[in-house]
Amino acid sequence: MSSVGAIGQRETSGDFVNYTPSNTYSVTAGPILISQGWRGGVLVTWAPLVGKGNAFMIERATGNFVSGILKEPSEDYRIGANWASVINYTSRQVKQLNPGYPPGATNTVAMMTGNFLAKIRVFETVSLVGGVRTGPPLVYQTLDKLYCSENGLVTGDSVAELIAAGITDPYEVGVVVNPPSDYNDYCLEVDFRIA
Repeated sequence: MSSVGAIGQRETSGDFVNYTPSNTYSVTAGPILISQGWRGGVLVTWAPLVGKGNAFMIERATGNFVSGILKEPSEDYRIGANWASVINYTSRQVKQLNPGYPPGATNTVAMMTGNFLAKIRVFETVSLVGGVRTGPPLVYQTLDKLYCSENGLVTGDSVAELIAAGITDPYEVGVVVNPPSDYNDYCLEVDFRIA
């Protein structure tokens, strides 16, 4: 990623830039998450363990609870394919470390939690109207509260709209530090608070 943040040192992984220390855990992506794929910055939640892999399994969050946020994009096994213009190191490592198993069955990924500042490229851009994503573009401003959407993405939708979308208890994940702009390559800079 060529853009440089203004808040000091950072880790980069395409769609997700972490500015400050946070808790990082190795977790196994669940079968639904694997089948759908993901980009860095997707919010996830705990799921029952299925098959082989790390004892902590995750699936995409649906808005009611968030266990963490994914640092890296998913692997894509099509020739020459990648997510967010980054090389898929995860898929290569899985193939090398577990040659006898299907790559998706042992997919270990990095999930982050805690209080930290980060920049994400993937977030909801269309607002909810009556619980459906058919409204005008979402506008983000500094200090706006952020929640987990029904799609497992950061959103600035109102609690009422999230409830109308079927989220019984919208989960707050942080606040906007800097809205998307030319300054930050149209990413959303967030003060995350993911317990």
